[in-house]
Amino acid sequence: MLTLFLAALLARLLFFALLTIVNAGADTGFANGICRWDCGWYRSIVENGYDIEPGRGTNGAEANWAFFPLFPLLVRLVSSILPVGPVMAGAALSMFAYAATAPVLYAGYQKIIGPDNALFLAAAVAVTPFGLYGTVLYTEALFGLLLAIAVTAALDRRWIIAAAAAILLGATRVTGVFIVLPFAIIALRQFSWRQVLTDVAALKPVLAIAVAPLGAFVYMLFLYHHVGDALAFRSVQVAWERGSDSPLEVLSTGFGYPLASKEFYWAASALAGLLLTGILFWRNRFAEGAAYFVSILIPLSTGLFSLGRYLFTSYLPYLALAVLPAPLNGRMFRAGILALMLAGWYFFVMGWIEQARWVI
Repeated sequence: MLTLFLAALLARLLFFALLTIVNAGADTGFANGICRWDCGWYRSIVENGYDIEPGRGTNGAEANWAFFPLFPLLVRLVSSILPVGPVMAGAALSMFAYAATAPVLYAGYQKIIGPDNALFLAAAVAVTPFGLYGTVLYTEALFGLLLAIAVTAALDRRWIIAAAAAILLGATRVTGVFIVLPFAIIALRQFSWRQVLTDVAALKPVLAIAVAPLGAFVYMLFLYHHVGDALAFRSVQVAWERGSDSPLEVLSTGFGYPLASKEFYWAASALAGLLLTGILFWRNRFAEGAAYFVSILIPLSTGLFSLGRYLFTSYLPYLALAVLPAPLNGRMFRAGILALMLAGWYFFVMGWIEQARWVI
């Protein structure tokens, strides 16, 4: 497990080195050069806490309430221990979390899908170009690690660990509360309906499901006392012109844009995610398929923005590739997938440094 962790950490460090080399010629300074978009929001929370009222952005209607508190709290802790600012502290935390995900996945899935498939899953997560977001001050790496811990612990009937990870997941991102859906599916595969009602052992998953939203509820309580609106994280979305719409309508709108546009890329990401969800259900990974479907549906219903990042930074799409049946999933296929991922590093790094909108 240590070898897997070190190998995954090396991948993150190499990615960070590439990011550093490409950024060397920028005149924005190192920290500003690698701190783009949402990084600035998390940085504002680490340095100054949550806004009392809107006032950010060109329209003056933006506030940092949309960003959940666990990650910036941990970044503040790391920056208080290490002699670095929040950008580097966040990068260090993200790289550690992303690297830790690989051994968690291998340990959790080797008996379920086989050691070779589990090793491919861990390798894919370690080298995906979407690991860019696990190299900077973004919450994706922490969310991915907590998701992996929550699901694998539940599959292994370690419901107390699963519950603790789920609570933290809900304090990391709003979609974390939907961990209750895969929890329910896993529980019903471990216990019958009658056992859930009568077996004392079944109380653990029931309690895990009950406490899973607690992290999000604590943040909502804070927002209520801080700004008077428990749902401020949702209300402020209008500042970015995000609302509620039909996911199918949003998807079809995206495909109406030119092939090289960011909107087409985001729509294609959503379609690819839906296809991978289908594979998970086809291969009887119902809990993971449900979790991935929800992680697609929720952001897609609010617009196309950042869908690539939302859908491919967790381990779920790579699990779909790992559980493909043998004729479709040979060594050449896996080697090709990993090679394409490594080649994608360049495009993601260049997109990040050049502030290409598709990489947001």
